[in-house]
Parts: sequence; structure tokens; C-alpha cells
Amino acid sequence: SAVTREEYAVLLDRFVKSKDNPAELDFSDNSQISDWAKQAVQNGIYYGYINGYPTGEFRPYDDVTYEEAVKMALVAQDEENASLEFPDGFTDKAEYSGLLYGVFGDNSDPITRGDAVVLLNNAFPANVINLSEHIKDEDATSVKERHEDIYGGYKVDFDGDGLFEYITADSFISAKD
Repeated sequence: SAVTREEYAVLLDRFVKSKDNPAELDFSDNSQISDWAKQAVQNGIYYGYINGYPTGEFRPYDDVTYEEAVKMALVAQDEENASLEFPDGFTDKAEYSGLLYGVFGDNSDPITRGDAVVLLNNAFPANVINLSEHIKDEDATSVKERHEDIYGGYKVDFDGDGLFEYITADSFISAKD
């Protein structure tokens, strides 16, 4: 099933792990934004990846399209991406950078829940690697001490092949290998 704009705002906020910010909600349809989504929308406004429609609406119950989801994810990654042309500049950059790997759908269609999670996982991969199969003789502490902190996790080259994988600082077990 499709993801609403307010649901996507909450998903994205959780992947970005933003701190709560007091950005003002001044959309003409503020009263329609669910209480559980308001802080995530405020965070998105504060960090610049949510700006609503030119009509001044947020449209919280509308389905978010693939192209809107891609735009928000790219701007959340790097605010300089906000200067890209909508929608082609965003979708081209997302394809080139691998954000659309495993994501299937047409740009103007509502994004599915599964594709939204895959897109966000591709954009913010720090929380989804299973180290249990990679750690051999080293314990977790030595692995953590040897590698630099990236997005709340660590960039690790286990095989010496120059390809890095991301792990969280708190957990070495996750949903994806």
C-alpha cells in the first residue's frame, strides 16, 4: 500500500535521526497533520527537506509520490541537493548514486511502503549491516576502535578490498547482510 506524506515524513525523520527542532508549521492545512507526525514535519522544515506545495499546503493525507520521496531523501542527505531541478534532477541523481537500487515504480505514482523503506535504507545505510558474519578473531571493541565514526556508525573495510560497509556504534546485529 501507499505511504502518505505525513507517514513518509516520520519514516524519513527516523532514518535521519534528527533532533527535535521548533520549526513553525505554517501550512494552510496544519490542523490536518496528525499529532504523531507534527514533530517529524517540523524537523523536515527545519532541515529543509520538507517545504510543502506552492499553494501553502502540506497535504498530510495525500500519498507521497516516488519523485517527492526521492527529493526529500536527497535533500535530507545533503541540503545542496535542494538546487536540483524537480523531478528529473532528483531522479537522475538518485539513480546515479544507487538510491533507487531495488526500488520499482514510476515517478509520479504513489510510493509503496516497501519501496519507501528500501529507498531510505539506500540513502541512510548506517543502521543495517550484520557484522556477526564478518567479525572473525577480533572482538567488537577493537573493531569499533579502529574505524572512524560515520553518521552514528562506523565505516569498515573488512576484506581490505576498498569497499566499505556501515555498522552502528551500538549494535553489531541488524536486518540486512
